[in-house]
Amino acid sequence: MPAGSPHPGGRRHGQPAIVSDIEAIAEFVVPGETAVMVPPGDPEALRRAIDRLAADPAERARLGANARRFVERRFSLDAFARGFAAELRQAVHAPAAGRVAA
Repeated sequence: MPAGSPHPGGRRHGQPAIVSDIEAIAEFVVPGETAVMVPPGDPEALRRAIDRLAADPAERARLGANARRFVERRFSLDAFARGFAAELRQAVHAPAAGRVAA
């Protein structure tokens, strides 16, 4: 995956992330809780974020631990199975399109 992608791989292992503040990332991070967010195309903001995390091991650990919990809740096999089961229940109980009620 390209650098900066929203893939949860590293976060699954408790690694903090620095991501661009773009709409596609929103469902994959909680700014300030699971990742540091910087404006897209702002290398100075990226440098500051890297420097801040490099200098603050407690913040790296906090972000990493939060990210791991977030990924486990949102992207685990159990989370997928729960979501899939909910979708199936909804599909089974929803009226079929074009079906006339008896």
